[in-house]
Amino acid sequence: MSDGSSPGVPVEERQPGPRPIEGVGTSTAGFAGITERGPEYPCLTASWLEYQRWFGGGLSEAVSYLPHAARGFFENGGRQLYVARVVGANAQFTSRHIGPLLVRAVGRGAWGNRIFVRIGRALGSADTNNPDWFQLTLLYYSAMPPVPLVDPLSNEPGDRANPDRREPDLVEQFDGLTHVSGVPNSVETVVNAASQLVNVSFDADPEPVPQEVPDFVPLGSGGSDGDPVDETAYADSVAALDTVDDVALLAVPDEVRFATPASAGPVTAAVIAQCERRKDRFAIVSSASGLGDVSQLKPPRDTAWAAFYYPWIDVHDPATGRAVRVPPTGHIAGVIARVDAERGVHKAPANEELRGVTGLEFSITESTQDALNPRGVNAIRDFRAAGRGIRVWGARTMSSDPDWKYVNVRRFLTFLETSIDKGTQWAVFEPNGESLWNNVRASISDFLLQLWSTGALMGNKPEQAFFVTVDRTTMTQDDIDNGRMICIIGVAPLRPAEFVIVRIGQKTVSGDP
Repeated sequence: MSDGSSPGVPVEERQPGPRPIEGVGTSTAGFAGITERGPEYPCLTASWLEYQRWFGGGLSEAVSYLPHAARGFFENGGRQLYVARVVGANAQFTSRHIGPLLVRAVGRGAWGNRIFVRIGRALGSADTNNPDWFQLTLLYYSAMPPVPLVDPLSNEPGDRANPDRREPDLVEQFDGLTHVSGVPNSVETVVNAASQLVNVSFDADPEPVPQEVPDFVPLGSGGSDGDPVDETAYADSVAALDTVDDVALLAVPDEVRFATPASAGPVTAAVIAQCERRKDRFAIVSSASGLGDVSQLKPPRDTAWAAFYYPWIDVHDPATGRAVRVPPTGHIAGVIARVDAERGVHKAPANEELRGVTGLEFSITESTQDALNPRGVNAIRDFRAAGRGIRVWGARTMSSDPDWKYVNVRRFLTFLETSIDKGTQWAVFEPNGESLWNNVRASISDFLLQLWSTGALMGNKPEQAFFVTVDRTTMTQDDIDNGRMICIIGVAPLRPAEFVIVRIGQKTVSGDP
């Protein structure tokens, strides 16, 4: 930028008016549970196919409800799902040394014993004559194949006809690798960034990897599942999701295994406690199974940071071809994400069809709904006889406070608070005076005006929908002297029309018109 001391046309960049506030995401979910395989840190998946690549296929519902929940989430419109894999205490990694290179499964468990590895000379690289360059090939089987392994990638007639040949569930191949660190084709850089099966590292200073594994060999046999998974293991995985700021919907489909009709159980309590403490995410919980008598059915506790759904749902299991009964948690999370994307977080996630559901554990009649609704139990109802499918027929939180009765009100206010908090971070350490107050007021007002114009707030005029006050009426001199800028915001959120009443009367006509 010119300082004006010489002729020319100086060009300067200036901030054009109030800084805009962007709405934060509201539909990213975080699930914790047992999976077939995969890493234990929260891993982002964006489709059911991607979930399968990272965590494997479905497990029996006797072991885990998470695969069914993940599939239901994506099937119902969910787009981003963090998965925190639960493993038992004392579980062990599978690993194998190949010269100085340590190859280890990305997560603990016996599943790593079904990884096979082969090291060979680089084939498709631009420098195939370099003796230090090599190729790493990995195979994974969901069930242990006959060993020694018949090469499933071979086109030799004898291998193709061998009755012991098995097709792997996942193949990963990395070519043109080198032991040299800091280069683009470093084995550590390439494999650790792309593999969904293993991580690699050197025990000492990197040195050439020997070409000593021409055939596929098991990665090892030391992987173990450890102790049976208990509530502590689940709580640890829920805590891992606490580190992911993007999560807005939190659930543990298997929380029902530790609950009773009268108690939420420790896993449910951990999920709700995280939402209450962070105040930037919302919990989805389910009733226990087998509760045909709803006379005593109610949410396990009083909170505005969770919603409670009943009954369980029947879904098709593609692995076995049969129907299985599972908690509705994952499917509900997908519906909420779908409504957020199509209508906005201000819309109640109800009167929405549940996709991929073939039946319900119990049929909910209108009279049953009348009993459940005031208690904060969100019913799932079957309207297939009327051609409307199976639908979520409730949008209430678990709170007894009438101000926080509805799911969309609680989540919309969370959306506003989080968006404004993140969108005004630029104001920290700015001079605390009229100029700053005017800019903050304008930024927040513009954000709320945009929401009102899209129908997210009540009122025929903006002043009926919201107000933003930040001046000497919101702060004392002591606040200003101690660096506190206090902004008071009021909004008029929309509440769902739960009861649509239509009154029809007869008009008596006397005489001719």
